[in-house]
Amino acid sequence: MTDARLILRALRDLGLAGWFGGALMGAASVNGAARAAGQTAESVRFANEAWRRWSPLNLAAVAACVVGEAGLSAVRLRERGRRELAAVGVEAGLTAAALTASTVARRLGRELEQGPWDAPGPGERRARVRLARVQWVVPALTGLALVSSRRPEPEPSRYGLRTGVRDALDRSLRTARRASSRGRELLPA
Repeated sequence: MTDARLILRALRDLGLAGWFGGALMGAASVNGAARAAGQTAESVRFANEAWRRWSPLNLAAVAACVVGEAGLSAVRLRERGRRELAAVGVEAGLTAAALTASTVARRLGRELEQGPWDAPGPGERRARVRLARVQWVVPALTGLALVSSRRPEPEPSRYGLRTGVRDALDRSLRTARRASSRGRELLPA
């Protein structure tokens, strides 16, 4: 693996891991704690503050993921061409979908920060339900992106004439050894 590819993969993997872990922790723990406390004004303020404090780190994780993904995609397409197009498309699509879900969640969260916390109206209740659902979509999509990126990176082709001839000779020698170990002759005398 080349140095540039190693750095790009580390950026993508670390960014995606931070993004996934933060989104999962927030959806499960922060929101769960606010729900357990009864969605009071204080518990909602606590949850909003936790998400606000996580936002700069989340932004850094998302940026690292996007930069690493874009760089790796460019390298893979340049080296392997069309053979990598489907894999690159799946990974980029999952990353874009997770980025969209994160943006929607952030927008909904900001809208809800302004509203009344103790006596929410029907519109605000719907927005809270939608926000909770979208916040679970983010770790689902980033988890899928993590899984889809776990295949080994293809190495650039080093298969030349000399390597091909050497491999063919090695195969022939292995075949001859197997035949002689079974007591057969490869060529009749």
